[in-house]
Parts: sequence; C-alpha cells; structure tokens
Amino acid sequence: MEIQLTKPDPSESEKPKSILQKEIKLFGKKFGDVQKELLYLELANMLEAGVDIRAALALVIEGFSKKEEKEVVEKLQTKLLKGDALSVGLMAQAHFSNFEIISIQIGEETGKLVEILRNLAEHFQKKIKQQRQIKSALSYPIVILFTAIGAVTFMLSFIVPMFGDIFQRFGGELPWITQSIIDASEFLGIYGKYILALLLFSGGAIYQALKREKVKQKVDLAIAKIPVIGDLIMQVYQLRFCGIMALLIGSKIPLLRSLELTNQMIRYAPLNFALLSAQEQVLKGEPFHKAIQGHHFFSSKMLALIKVGEEVNRLDQFFSKLNIYFSEQIESRTASLNTVLEPLMIIVLGGIVGFILIAMYLPMFSLSTQMGF
Repeated sequence: MEIQLTKPDPSESEKPKSILQKEIKLFGKKFGDVQKELLYLELANMLEAGVDIRAALALVIEGFSKKEEKEVVEKLQTKLLKGDALSVGLMAQAHFSNFEIISIQIGEETGKLVEILRNLAEHFQKKIKQQRQIKSALSYPIVILFTAIGAVTFMLSFIVPMFGDIFQRFGGELPWITQSIIDASEFLGIYGKYILALLLFSGGAIYQALKREKVKQKVDLAIAKIPVIGDLIMQVYQLRFCGIMALLIGSKIPLLRSLELTNQMIRYAPLNFALLSAQEQVLKGEPFHKAIQGHHFFSSKMLALIKVGEEVNRLDQFFSKLNIYFSEQIESRTASLNTVLEPLMIIVLGGIVGFILIAMYLPMFSLSTQMGF
C-alpha cells in the first residue's frame, strides 16, 4: 500500500523545523501526548457508538479546557466539514506526526478507523506512563542533589563566615580541615556569582550543542556505555521502539515503511544506526531478525521473539509482548534504583553537612581543652 503525504498548509498551522521532532518533544507543546490520548479515545468511543465523526469532534472539543487545545480540534472539524478525511485534517497541522497520519489514513482505507484510534490512544497512554516512570525514578535523586547543593552553599555563604569571624578574634593556627572550609567559603563569596554565570552559560552551550545531530549521536553512544544508567536508558528506547512497531505493523504498514517511520520518530543513535543498516538488508531480501543481528540495541531476547514473530507472521503481536516485557523491566529497575539511591543520597548529604560542622567545631574543642574546660 503506497501512502502519500502532502505538505501541511503554512497558513493553517505554524510550520516547525520538523514535524516528527515536534511530536517527541517533551516540553512546550500545547497539544501533547495527554491531549492526543483524550482525542483518539473519545473519537473511538463515539464512532463505535454510531456518532458521525463531525458531530464526534464537536463533542470532543467540549472535553478540552484550554483555548489552544480547542483550536487544534476545531481546525480538524473545519477540515472535515469541507469534506476532507480525518487524516488530511491531521496532516494540515504540525502537532501530528507522520506516524499518526499514516495510521489514521490506513484505518480510513481499510474501514478499521475505530480500531486504529483505540490503538493510538493506548500507545499514548503507555507513553505517558513510561515517561512518568522515568520521572519518578529521577525526581528523588535530583531533589536530593539540589538540596545538598543548596545546603552546602548556604553553610559556606552564611554559617562558615560566622565561625570564621569568631576564630579570627581568638587568633592562633586553625586545623587544616577547618582552614580549608573557610578558604572555600571565602572563594565562594568572591567568585560565587562568576561560578553561577559560568554554570548557566555552560548549561546553555551544552543544550544548544545537543541540538546538533552529530553531537547528540556521540552523547547517546557514550551514555549507552555507562553501567546501570546506560542500560536503563537503552531499555526506555527499546520499549518505545517495540510499542511503535507493534502499532505500525498492526496497522498493516509494510515493514520497511514502519522501520523508516520509527527511525524518524525516535532519535537515539544506537537504534538509528541499527535501523539504517537493517533497512538496507531487508531491502535486499534478508529477514528482519537477521538484519538486526550484531547490533547492541537488540538484545538476544528481542532477536529470539522477533524471529518467531516473522516465522508465524505475527510480528505485531510479538512486538506487543516485548513492549509489555520492557515496561515491566523498567518499572522493576526504577523501583530498585530508587531503593538504592534514596538512602545513599541521604547518607551523602548528611556526610557533607556533618563534615562541615565537624570542621567548624574542631577548633572550639581544641580551645576548650587548652583553657581547661
């Protein structure tokens, strides 16, 4: 089946640099994954109940609270009132990816639009759940890290200088550990604003550099080699890959086209290199499971299930099984990671604060001993 995609009308939607990149962007979307899940689920329910799609869109609009979200659905409704198909309406807006457009178009052509809409709603539901899992795993360590930085900065900026003034009045030589903390406090007082400016500038520079494809590829490959963290991130992308492939192949999109769309949607170097190579091999007639052998992204379990899926012509079902498997793995690993990180971070934070306090009180103990207390 040949699918033709036309260019979105710039007069009807703001034209981004890349529609596919827009779809996977995590922040700043006025019509993101949560809104898409609601749109597709409500449309599926109403169409299944026998409601006309134009009337269904009118009802869906009422389900959105924000003006920007309503406008997106209203533009779809306008397209349908002009006689266009739903896929054409999606195509005219930058908020929807080729992945969604082609899935809907195939649903319209095969008469399985309700099924495709449900699949899309389920896809975005799983995606939201996966993002929450990752955020849950990372949020606690990040909060503790910033708390530690804030506590140390506060102590060095306000508490240590007070002790420093007291020690200066008494005179005498301070223990090296105390002197080191006082020196660090003085350094922070003089150069703190410059350090902050440098950190902000470096953060901005890194953010801009990561927008360049070659830089992002090198970073992806480097992170993939980090123990535990690299494996967890790899599993997140394996989960996304399997979920998207299950939906595309289940929608009767040819394997090569599914690989191409998936490669456009997921920007992760180990996967992108593997899929580019696999596309060439599949085009030459190689089975997919052989085309992906030897690539680090595809684990032995993935290869085994993909091979069986190809042999029984149920590749979409086996991708769904892998999707469930990786979802459970990520949930288990993030829970284990939190279990280990929580006490570890608390110990580190307590250790840093305790080290500074001991360093500050050490001269006082020495002074008390000298004075016979």
